[in-house]
Amino acid sequence: MTQGTLKAIRVSASEGLLLELQDLILADAFTNLVEQAEYLLDQGYFLASGALLRAVLEERLRRLADSHALALSKPRATLNDYNTELYKASVYDKITFKDVDGLAAIGNDAAHNSANLSAADVSRMREGVIRLLQKFSH
Repeated sequence: MTQGTLKAIRVSASEGLLLELQDLILADAFTNLVEQAEYLLDQGYFLASGALLRAVLEERLRRLADSHALALSKPRATLNDYNTELYKASVYDKITFKDVDGLAAIGNDAAHNSANLSAADVSRMREGVIRLLQKFSH
């Protein structure tokens, strides 16, 4: 039984099916995290919502960079590093670059508990993250 399972996993990996499955699982995880962020925002916890959306955004950009085989020079790349490299590699245009830059700024404000951040900012971030996830879904 175990050998049959291992053989099926090996065949799936060689045919690229595991990557598709991984993408499906990540898409579901992103959806769940965005839903959690929406709930937190609705409950008035906009800082927590913004921090969660920032994590979703960073992970999506990281995966996008990986899928385009972009090698970042820093071992611990930041959201801004991913954004810059994706733009420089023409994965997306200047409008998307600027949009991601704005989303990252809101996420950073949330992560650093900025007094200037508002629920409206995080709501805009939520919309932008959803738009980005839809635009760059596989």
